[in-house]
Amino acid sequence: KESLESASAVVRENLEELEEGVRQLIPHLPSNYVDSIKPLIRQLPEKGAPTQLSLSVRLRNIVGILSQANKFDNVISLETETRDFAGGPSKQVNTLYYGFGIAYYSDASGEKAGYGYPTADGWKWEEAPQYGPEILSMISMYQKGRQAEFVTLPVVIK
Repeated sequence: KESLESASAVVRENLEELEEGVRQLIPHLPSNYVDSIKPLIRQLPEKGAPTQLSLSVRLRNIVGILSQANKFDNVISLETETRDFAGGPSKQVNTLYYGFGIAYYSDASGEKAGYGYPTADGWKWEEAPQYGPEILSMISMYQKGRQAEFVTLPVVIK
């Protein structure tokens, strides 16, 4: 019993810091990913606010969010999204995410294309229609419709 109480004290002392770390991570996540873990995010208590959630539930939420983030970060995933464009209507695009590092998107024609990368304020999306054919090629390679080959695209390292 003493051992359990001692372990609980360690968790209790560090839990708010862990929850704050997760809160700071959220803007770096793509919005479609955040939508998939919203039930866990909603259960994070506000910083410094009292909560009725038990230590085990709070810890489970943190572990759940981080394990899903780790899973997403270790794969290349293709998502169909609707993106707003300056001076024009919204369009459906395919977005190829390389974990939380960078993503490339294009509509079916390659005319509306670009890339995005995470920042502290959320993902920043840059329109780059000149890369449309390369991005379409890369999406096709991902879907196994084309033989793999090298493609030249911009990369943002922060």
